[in-house]
This record gives sequence, C-alpha cells and structure tokens, in this order.
Amino acid sequence: MSAADRLARLILLSIPESGVEREEFILWFEYFRVAIHGQIADADTAMADRFRQYFFDVIEQGVASGEFRPEDPPADIVEQLLGLLDGLGIAAVMGRRWMSCEHMHELVRDFAENSLRVALPAARRV
Repeated sequence: MSAADRLARLILLSIPESGVEREEFILWFEYFRVAIHGQIADADTAMADRFRQYFFDVIEQGVASGEFRPEDPPADIVEQLLGLLDGLGIAAVMGRRWMSCEHMHELVRDFAENSLRVALPAARRV
C-alpha cells in the first residue's frame, strides 16, 4: 500500500463521522480531562507518541519514496495535521453548524494534499 493510500486511510479513520468513531472521540474528551489533571500523564504521553508516530511514519515513507514533496519539515506537517484533526473534530462532534464531518474531512485532506504536494486517493472505511 502506498504512503498516499495509508495517509488517506489514517485521515478518514480520524474523522468522527458517526457511530463508533463519534463515540470514541467523545470518550477522548473525558480522557483529556483526566490526563490534564496528571492522573495518567505517563500513559497519555506514550499513547500520544504512538498516534503521532503513525502519521510521521507514513509521511516519512512518502517523502523517502518521492510520493510526497513537502516544503516544510515532515514533523511540522504532522503537528499541524494532528492539530487540525483535534480542533476540527471537537467542532464536528459538538455539532457546530459550520463543521460537519464531511467538511472536516475536506479541510484535512486539502491541508495534507497542499502540504505534501500530492493528490490523495479516495479512502473508504472497512
């Protein structure tokens, strides 16, 4: 599977569309509340590092293969991408009228495509 395929799938799976994904995103709200108060700081750091690494590995694979041609450092793109997923995901789950899951998906894909200078393939949930 190409890096572009993997990235498109990671993005899609990070959109809190409905059902399980939406419920998992809501659970993260509670998780963040507990983590902020230091009760699970070590576990949170390890989990956040793994999630970040998924995206970093895919982007690094794409850069190494020549699929992605970013102008910015991959680590910066990953942080921006994750910030978009978190921030827009909160707006989508909260039901903000300006942020549907479809619009969130479009914005995140556009950012990834522009930052990495690649056209991402369509991804689907399995």
